[in-house]
Amino acid sequence: MISTPTFLEFDVKPGDYCANIIDAGSKESDTIKIRVNTPGKFKYYLKSMALLQAGQSLHREQLDAIKLQILPNLEEKFTVLTRTTANYGHLCCEQTAAKILAAIAMYMTTNDINIKYQAEDIILAGIARENSMLCRDKGFYMYPNGTSVSDYYSRLAVRYLWHLHDLVGFSGLSANLQQAI
Repeated sequence: MISTPTFLEFDVKPGDYCANIIDAGSKESDTIKIRVNTPGKFKYYLKSMALLQAGQSLHREQLDAIKLQILPNLEEKFTVLTRTTANYGHLCCEQTAAKILAAIAMYMTTNDINIKYQAEDIILAGIARENSMLCRDKGFYMYPNGTSVSDYYSRLAVRYLWHLHDLVGFSGLSANLQQAI
């Protein structure tokens, strides 16, 4: 790339333009491609993703979209991710909160009663561990019996712990889980 700046000015109409600059002495070149849009009209595509629950539908016309594309099913990978995270063992305050979040996802996305029980046990143990690291009105210690609160990791832990609220009103919660939430 040529280090000396080069400025080109000329009138253009909407379209694609390519400028190729060649150094007369060294024969080095640099190329830039630019699209000029009609003023006030954007021609960029925005990609977004929506996760649908069973029975939900989405129509291209609702979104004023050019096209919709169905992505591969994430259920198997999601299950592996949540179970792996829920079984994570290092458990500082932030990791414990992440483990609780994974267990919340496990609990909310399965119909298997044994997995619900496993997820509930993880949530309850995680909440108990978080309580052992909580320094009221200040944040969390990194580990139980800590001596200084970590502002950084406290914020991360709280961000995950807010998702406990997702379980409020969820049907079938045990009394222990309702109390812990």
